[in-house]
Amino acid sequence: MAKPQHDADLNLVPSMKAPPGETSNLKDPYNSNRFMYLTAGICLSFSALGVFFRLFVKARILRAMQLEEFILIFSLSGLISLTAVMIQSTHLGQGVHQWNVSMANVMKIIEYSNIIEILYCPTILSAKIAILLQIKRIFVVNKKGILFWVHEMVLWLNIPTYTGLMFSFIFSCVPREKIWDPSVPGHCVSLPASLIATSVLNLISDITVLLLPICVIVQLQLPTRSKLILNAIFGTGILSIVASILRLIYTIRLTQTEDFTWAIMPVGLWAIAEVTSVILTGAIPLLPGFVKFIRNGQDSSGTRSNSRWAPNYGIGSKGQPISKPGNFPQGRYYPMDSETETIINSDSLKDGNAVPLGIMKTVQLHSAYDRS
Repeated sequence: MAKPQHDADLNLVPSMKAPPGETSNLKDPYNSNRFMYLTAGICLSFSALGVFFRLFVKARILRAMQLEEFILIFSLSGLISLTAVMIQSTHLGQGVHQWNVSMANVMKIIEYSNIIEILYCPTILSAKIAILLQIKRIFVVNKKGILFWVHEMVLWLNIPTYTGLMFSFIFSCVPREKIWDPSVPGHCVSLPASLIATSVLNLISDITVLLLPICVIVQLQLPTRSKLILNAIFGTGILSIVASILRLIYTIRLTQTEDFTWAIMPVGLWAIAEVTSVILTGAIPLLPGFVKFIRNGQDSSGTRSNSRWAPNYGIGSKGQPISKPGNFPQGRYYPMDSETETIINSDSLKDGNAVPLGIMKTVQLHSAYDRS
Protein backbone atom coordinates (compact mmCIF):
# COMPACT_ATOMS: atom_id res chain seq x y z
CA MET A 1 0.00 0.00 0.00
CA ALA A 2 1.27 3.44 -0.91
CA LYS A 3 1.78 6.01 1.82
CA PRO A 4 -1.37 8.09 2.34
CA GLN A 5 -1.38 11.62 1.02
CA HIS A 6 -2.72 13.64 3.94
CA ASP A 7 -3.43 16.69 1.77
CA ALA A 8 -5.93 14.69 -0.35
CA ASP A 9 -9.32 13.17 0.41
CA LEU A 10 -8.35 9.56 1.13
CA ASN A 11 -11.89 8.38 0.43
CA LEU A 12 -11.42 9.37 -3.23
CA VAL A 13 -7.88 8.04 -3.73
CA PRO A 14 -7.46 4.41 -4.92
CA SER A 15 -5.04 2.59 -2.64
CA MET A 16 -3.32 0.80 -5.51
CA LYS A 17 -2.62 1.50 -9.16
CA ALA A 18 -4.86 -0.58 -11.40
CA PRO A 19 -3.01 -3.25 -13.43
CA PRO A 20 -3.00 -3.06 -17.25
CA GLY A 21 -6.46 -3.62 -18.67
CA GLU A 22 -8.20 -2.64 -15.42
CA THR A 23 -9.60 0.66 -14.18
CA SER A 24 -10.29 1.73 -10.62
CA ASN A 25 -13.92 1.57 -9.56
CA LEU A 26 -14.58 2.93 -6.08
CA LYS A 27 -18.39 2.95 -6.41
CA ASP A 28 -19.66 -0.55 -7.19
CA PRO A 29 -16.72 -2.94 -7.73
CA TYR A 30 -16.99 -6.72 -7.96
CA ASN A 31 -16.74 -8.32 -4.51
CA SER A 32 -16.83 -11.70 -2.78
CA ASN A 33 -19.13 -10.65 0.05
CA ARG A 34 -21.49 -13.58 -0.54
CA PHE A 35 -18.77 -16.00 0.59
CA MET A 36 -18.34 -14.04 3.81
CA TYR A 37 -22.05 -14.05 4.62
CA LEU A 38 -22.44 -17.74 3.71
CA THR A 39 -19.45 -18.82 5.80
CA ALA A 40 -20.48 -16.68 8.76
CA GLY A 41 -24.05 -17.96 8.68
CA ILE A 42 -23.12 -21.64 8.49
CA CYS A 43 -20.25 -21.54 10.98
CA LEU A 44 -22.00 -19.42 13.61
CA SER A 45 -25.13 -21.57 13.37
CA PHE A 46 -23.28 -24.87 13.77
CA SER A 47 -21.00 -23.65 16.55
CA ALA A 48 -23.89 -22.08 18.50
CA LEU A 49 -25.99 -25.25 18.16
CA GLY A 50 -23.05 -27.41 19.23
CA VAL A 51 -22.43 -25.37 22.37
CA PHE A 52 -26.18 -25.29 23.11
CA PHE A 53 -26.43 -29.09 22.88
CA ARG A 54 -23.48 -29.50 25.24
CA LEU A 55 -24.86 -26.99 27.74
CA PHE A 56 -28.28 -28.66 27.62
CA VAL A 57 -26.84 -32.10 28.31
CA LYS A 58 -24.58 -30.92 31.13
CA ALA A 59 -27.07 -28.54 32.80
CA ARG A 60 -30.40 -30.29 32.17
CA ILE A 61 -29.54 -33.99 31.91
CA LEU A 62 -26.31 -34.55 33.83
CA ARG A 63 -26.80 -31.49 36.06
CA ALA A 64 -23.03 -31.17 36.23
CA MET A 65 -21.80 -27.94 34.67
CA GLN A 66 -18.03 -27.96 34.54
CA LEU A 67 -15.18 -25.71 33.51
CA GLU A 68 -15.25 -26.82 29.87
CA GLU A 69 -18.74 -25.42 29.36
CA PHE A 70 -17.78 -21.92 30.46
CA ILE A 71 -14.62 -22.04 28.36
CA LEU A 72 -16.62 -23.04 25.28
CA ILE A 73 -19.06 -20.18 25.91
CA PHE A 74 -16.08 -17.81 25.98
CA SER A 75 -14.73 -19.31 22.76
CA LEU A 76 -18.11 -18.99 21.03
CA SER A 77 -18.28 -15.34 22.13
CA GLY A 78 -14.83 -14.79 20.63
CA LEU A 79 -15.90 -16.40 17.35
CA ILE A 80 -18.96 -14.15 17.16
CA SER A 81 -16.80 -11.09 17.88
CA LEU A 82 -14.12 -11.77 15.27
CA THR A 83 -16.78 -12.69 12.69
CA ALA A 84 -18.58 -9.40 13.36
CA VAL A 85 -15.34 -7.46 12.86
CA MET A 86 -14.69 -9.38 9.64
CA ILE A 87 -18.16 -8.59 8.30
CA GLN A 88 -17.59 -4.91 9.06
CA SER A 89 -14.28 -5.13 7.21
CA THR A 90 -16.12 -6.71 4.28
CA HIS A 91 -18.41 -3.69 4.11
CA LEU A 92 -15.32 -1.50 3.71
CA GLY A 93 -13.85 -3.48 0.82
CA GLN A 94 -12.35 -6.73 2.08
CA GLY A 95 -12.84 -9.23 -0.71
CA VAL A 96 -12.48 -6.48 -3.33
CA HIS A 97 -9.43 -5.93 -5.52
CA GLN A 98 -7.34 -3.26 -3.88
CA TRP A 99 -7.30 -0.89 -6.85
CA ASN A 100 -11.07 -0.64 -6.35
CA VAL A 101 -10.78 0.29 -2.66
CA SER A 102 -10.04 3.78 -1.39
CA MET A 103 -6.96 4.56 0.67
CA ALA A 104 -9.12 5.39 3.71
CA ASN A 105 -10.94 2.05 3.58
CA VAL A 106 -7.76 0.04 3.11
CA MET A 107 -6.26 1.62 6.21
CA LYS A 108 -9.37 0.64 8.16
CA ILE A 109 -9.33 -2.90 6.72
CA ILE A 110 -5.71 -3.35 7.85
CA GLU A 111 -6.65 -2.13 11.33
CA TYR A 112 -9.58 -4.56 11.48
CA SER A 113 -7.38 -7.40 10.25
CA ASN A 114 -5.02 -6.78 13.15
CA ILE A 115 -7.94 -6.80 15.59
CA ILE A 116 -9.17 -10.10 14.11
CA GLU A 117 -5.75 -11.70 14.60
CA ILE A 118 -5.72 -10.51 18.22
CA LEU A 119 -9.22 -11.93 18.86
CA TYR A 120 -8.37 -15.16 17.07
CA CYS A 121 -5.64 -16.20 19.55
CA PRO A 122 -7.68 -16.38 22.80
CA THR A 123 -10.71 -17.68 20.89
CA ILE A 124 -9.05 -20.77 19.46
CA LEU A 125 -6.88 -21.25 22.56
CA SER A 126 -9.93 -21.45 24.82
CA ALA A 127 -11.62 -23.96 22.50
CA LYS A 128 -8.52 -26.16 22.55
CA ILE A 129 -8.26 -25.92 26.34
CA ALA A 130 -11.86 -27.15 26.57
CA ILE A 131 -10.98 -30.13 24.37
CA LEU A 132 -7.87 -30.95 26.41
CA LEU A 133 -9.79 -30.78 29.69
CA GLN A 134 -12.40 -33.10 28.22
CA ILE A 135 -9.71 -35.53 27.07
CA LYS A 136 -8.26 -35.53 30.57
CA ARG A 137 -11.67 -36.11 32.14
CA ILE A 138 -12.47 -39.06 29.87
CA PHE A 139 -9.18 -40.81 29.20
CA VAL A 140 -6.59 -39.88 31.80
CA VAL A 141 -6.68 -42.21 34.83
CA ASN A 142 -3.08 -42.58 35.92
CA LYS A 143 -1.44 -39.25 36.75
CA LYS A 144 1.95 -40.88 36.34
CA GLY A 145 1.24 -42.42 32.96
CA ILE A 146 2.48 -41.33 29.54
CA LEU A 147 -0.93 -40.01 28.48
CA PHE A 148 -1.07 -37.69 31.49
CA TRP A 149 2.31 -36.14 30.73
CA VAL A 150 1.57 -35.85 27.00
CA HIS A 151 -1.69 -34.10 27.88
CA GLU A 152 0.00 -31.70 30.29
CA MET A 153 2.79 -30.93 27.82
CA VAL A 154 0.33 -30.15 25.01
CA LEU A 155 -1.82 -28.00 27.31
CA TRP A 156 1.01 -25.94 28.77
CA LEU A 157 2.70 -25.47 25.39
CA ASN A 158 -0.47 -24.10 23.80
CA ILE A 159 -1.14 -21.50 26.48
CA PRO A 160 2.16 -19.56 26.19
CA THR A 161 2.24 -20.06 22.40
CA TYR A 162 -1.11 -18.38 21.75
CA THR A 163 -0.52 -15.80 24.46
CA GLY A 164 2.77 -14.85 22.82
CA LEU A 165 1.15 -14.70 19.38
CA MET A 166 -1.60 -12.44 20.69
CA PHE A 167 0.89 -9.96 22.15
CA SER A 168 2.97 -10.11 18.97
CA PHE A 169 -0.05 -8.81 17.04
CA ILE A 170 -0.90 -6.22 19.69
CA PHE A 171 2.62 -4.78 19.54
CA SER A 172 3.41 -5.59 15.90
CA CYS A 173 4.05 -1.87 15.42
CA VAL A 174 5.06 0.83 17.88
CA PRO A 175 3.06 3.00 17.89
CA ARG A 176 0.06 0.88 16.86
CA GLU A 177 -1.12 3.51 14.36
CA LYS A 178 1.81 2.56 12.14
CA ILE A 179 0.14 -0.82 11.48
CA TRP A 180 -2.37 0.84 9.13
CA ASP A 181 -0.61 4.16 8.45
CA PRO A 182 2.94 3.73 7.08
CA SER A 183 3.56 7.48 7.26
CA VAL A 184 3.58 7.42 11.08
CA PRO A 185 7.14 7.33 12.51
CA GLY A 186 7.98 4.13 14.36
CA HIS A 187 9.02 0.55 13.77
CA CYS A 188 7.25 -2.76 13.03
CA VAL A 189 8.00 -6.46 12.99
CA SER A 190 7.66 -8.32 9.71
CA LEU A 191 3.94 -8.84 9.12
CA PRO A 192 4.34 -11.67 6.55
CA ALA A 193 6.64 -13.56 8.93
CA SER A 194 4.17 -13.14 11.80
CA LEU A 195 1.23 -14.37 9.72
CA ILE A 196 3.07 -17.44 8.43
CA ALA A 197 4.47 -18.27 11.88
CA THR A 198 0.97 -18.07 13.35
CA SER A 199 -0.44 -20.40 10.70
CA VAL A 200 2.38 -22.94 11.07
CA LEU A 201 2.24 -23.01 14.88
CA ASN A 202 -1.53 -23.27 14.75
CA LEU A 203 -1.38 -26.23 12.36
CA ILE A 204 1.05 -28.05 14.67
CA SER A 205 -1.22 -27.31 17.62
CA ASP A 206 -4.28 -28.61 15.76
CA ILE A 207 -2.55 -31.88 14.92
CA THR A 208 -1.37 -32.53 18.48
CA VAL A 209 -4.58 -31.47 20.26
CA LEU A 210 -7.19 -32.89 17.94
CA LEU A 211 -5.53 -36.21 17.08
CA LEU A 212 -4.70 -37.02 20.71
CA PRO A 213 -8.11 -38.59 21.52
CA ILE A 214 -8.10 -40.56 18.27
CA CYS A 215 -4.72 -42.08 19.13
CA VAL A 216 -6.07 -43.07 22.55
CA ILE A 217 -9.27 -44.59 21.14
CA VAL A 218 -7.30 -46.77 18.71
CA GLN A 219 -5.54 -48.40 21.67
CA LEU A 220 -8.74 -49.09 23.65
CA GLN A 221 -10.06 -52.63 23.91
CA LEU A 222 -13.30 -51.98 22.08
CA PRO A 223 -15.09 -53.60 19.13
CA THR A 224 -14.13 -52.15 15.76
CA ARG A 225 -17.60 -50.64 15.32
CA SER A 226 -17.29 -48.91 18.68
CA LYS A 227 -13.93 -47.43 17.74
CA LEU A 228 -15.29 -46.19 14.43
CA ILE A 229 -18.20 -44.43 16.13
CA LEU A 230 -15.99 -42.84 18.78
CA ASN A 231 -13.43 -41.80 16.18
CA ALA A 232 -16.23 -40.21 14.16
CA ILE A 233 -17.32 -38.27 17.26
CA PHE A 234 -13.86 -37.02 18.16
CA GLY A 235 -12.69 -36.93 14.54
CA THR A 236 -14.40 -33.61 13.92
CA GLY A 237 -10.99 -32.16 14.68
CA ILE A 238 -9.75 -33.39 11.30
CA LEU A 239 -11.88 -30.66 9.73
CA SER A 240 -9.95 -28.13 11.78
CA ILE A 241 -6.66 -29.53 10.50
CA VAL A 242 -7.91 -29.25 6.90
CA ALA A 243 -9.04 -25.66 7.52
CA SER A 244 -5.69 -24.85 9.14
CA ILE A 245 -3.77 -26.22 6.15
CA LEU A 246 -5.86 -24.19 3.71
CA ARG A 247 -5.46 -21.10 5.87
CA LEU A 248 -1.69 -21.57 5.76
CA ILE A 249 -1.77 -21.90 1.95
CA TYR A 250 -3.78 -18.70 1.53
CA THR A 251 -1.60 -16.91 4.09
CA ILE A 252 1.48 -17.70 2.01
CA ARG A 253 -0.32 -16.39 -1.08
CA LEU A 254 -1.25 -13.25 0.86
CA THR A 255 2.39 -12.52 1.63
CA GLN A 256 3.29 -12.87 -2.06
CA THR A 257 0.80 -10.35 -3.48
CA GLU A 258 0.20 -6.62 -3.24
CA ASP A 259 -3.55 -7.10 -3.62
CA PHE A 260 -4.09 -7.30 0.15
CA THR A 261 -7.84 -6.62 0.31
CA TRP A 262 -8.59 -9.43 -2.15
CA ALA A 263 -6.13 -12.00 -0.78
CA ILE A 264 -7.06 -11.51 2.89
CA MET A 265 -10.64 -12.74 2.39
CA PRO A 266 -9.97 -16.52 2.10
CA VAL A 267 -7.54 -16.33 5.04
CA GLY A 268 -10.33 -14.96 7.21
CA LEU A 269 -12.92 -17.42 5.92
CA TRP A 270 -10.75 -20.43 6.72
CA ALA A 271 -9.94 -18.96 10.13
CA ILE A 272 -13.67 -18.87 10.92
CA ALA A 273 -14.07 -22.44 9.66
CA GLU A 274 -11.10 -23.58 11.75
CA VAL A 275 -12.39 -22.08 15.00
CA THR A 276 -15.84 -23.53 14.31
CA SER A 277 -14.36 -27.01 13.82
CA VAL A 278 -12.46 -26.81 17.10
CA ILE A 279 -15.57 -25.67 19.00
CA LEU A 280 -17.59 -28.52 17.47
CA THR A 281 -14.88 -30.99 18.45
CA GLY A 282 -15.39 -29.94 22.05
CA ALA A 283 -19.20 -30.01 21.83
CA ILE A 284 -20.09 -33.02 19.68
CA PRO A 285 -19.02 -35.78 22.16
CA LEU A 286 -22.15 -34.98 24.20
CA LEU A 287 -24.47 -34.83 21.19
CA PRO A 288 -25.51 -38.54 21.50
CA GLY A 289 -26.77 -37.77 25.00
CA PHE A 290 -28.95 -34.97 23.64
CA VAL A 291 -30.34 -37.20 20.88
CA LYS A 292 -31.08 -39.95 23.41
CA PHE A 293 -32.86 -37.48 25.69
CA ILE A 294 -35.03 -36.11 22.88
CA ARG A 295 -35.83 -39.61 21.61
CA ASN A 296 -36.84 -41.06 24.97
CA GLY A 297 -37.86 -37.90 26.80
CA GLN A 298 -36.00 -38.91 29.92
CA ASP A 299 -32.66 -38.36 31.63
CA SER A 300 -30.91 -41.41 30.23
CA SER A 301 -27.65 -39.97 29.02
CA GLY A 302 -25.80 -39.89 32.26
CA THR A 303 -26.01 -39.68 36.00
CA ARG A 304 -24.67 -37.52 38.71
CA SER A 305 -25.55 -38.36 42.29
CA ASN A 306 -23.64 -35.82 44.28
CA SER A 307 -22.89 -32.21 43.45
CA ARG A 308 -24.24 -30.15 40.57
CA TRP A 309 -20.86 -28.52 40.16
CA ALA A 310 -18.17 -31.08 39.46
CA PRO A 311 -14.75 -29.91 40.60
CA ASN A 312 -12.90 -33.17 39.98
CA TYR A 313 -11.87 -35.06 36.88
CA GLY A 314 -13.17 -38.50 36.12
CA ILE A 315 -14.91 -40.68 38.67
CA GLY A 316 -14.20 -40.31 42.32
CA SER A 317 -15.52 -41.45 45.66
CA LYS A 318 -15.15 -40.39 49.22
CA GLY A 319 -15.66 -42.34 52.42
CA GLN A 320 -17.59 -41.34 55.50
CA PRO A 321 -16.68 -43.26 58.67
CA ILE A 322 -19.59 -44.11 60.94
CA SER A 323 -17.51 -43.63 64.04
CA LYS A 324 -15.14 -40.95 65.28
CA PRO A 325 -11.79 -40.56 63.51
CA GLY A 326 -9.22 -42.91 64.92
CA ASN A 327 -11.75 -45.50 66.14
CA PHE A 328 -11.64 -48.54 63.87
CA PRO A 329 -13.43 -51.45 65.58
CA GLN A 330 -12.58 -54.85 64.15
CA GLY A 331 -15.13 -56.10 61.64
CA ARG A 332 -16.80 -52.70 61.28
CA TYR A 333 -17.77 -51.59 57.77
CA TYR A 334 -17.56 -48.06 56.43
CA PRO A 335 -19.97 -47.11 53.64
CA MET A 336 -18.63 -45.18 50.65
CA ASP A 337 -20.64 -42.40 49.01
CA SER A 338 -20.68 -43.21 45.33
CA GLU A 339 -20.18 -40.50 42.77
CA THR A 340 -20.45 -41.36 39.12
CA GLU A 341 -20.10 -39.27 36.01
CA THR A 342 -20.71 -40.32 32.44
CA ILE A 343 -19.23 -38.22 29.67
CA ILE A 344 -20.24 -40.48 26.78
CA ASN A 345 -22.81 -42.96 28.02
CA SER A 346 -23.00 -46.39 26.48
CA ASP A 347 -26.79 -46.10 26.23
CA SER A 348 -26.41 -43.09 23.98
CA LEU A 349 -24.32 -45.05 21.51
CA LYS A 350 -25.70 -48.59 21.53
CA ASP A 351 -28.08 -49.87 18.93
CA GLY A 352 -30.71 -52.40 19.92
CA ASN A 353 -29.08 -55.41 21.52
CA ALA A 354 -25.61 -54.51 20.38
CA VAL A 355 -22.71 -54.34 22.77
CA PRO A 356 -22.53 -50.94 24.52
CA LEU A 357 -20.28 -48.61 22.60
CA GLY A 358 -19.35 -46.08 25.25
CA ILE A 359 -16.15 -45.47 27.15
CA MET A 360 -16.22 -46.48 30.78
CA LYS A 361 -13.56 -44.91 32.94
CA THR A 362 -12.99 -47.14 35.96
CA VAL A 363 -11.01 -46.40 39.10
CA GLN A 364 -10.52 -49.30 41.50
CA LEU A 365 -10.17 -48.67 45.22
CA HIS A 366 -8.65 -51.27 47.53
CA SER A 367 -8.67 -51.10 51.32
CA ALA A 368 -7.30 -53.41 53.95
CA TYR A 369 -6.62 -53.39 57.66
CA ASP A 370 -4.52 -55.48 59.99
CA ARG A 371 -6.55 -57.66 62.41
CA SER A 372 -3.60 -58.02 64.79
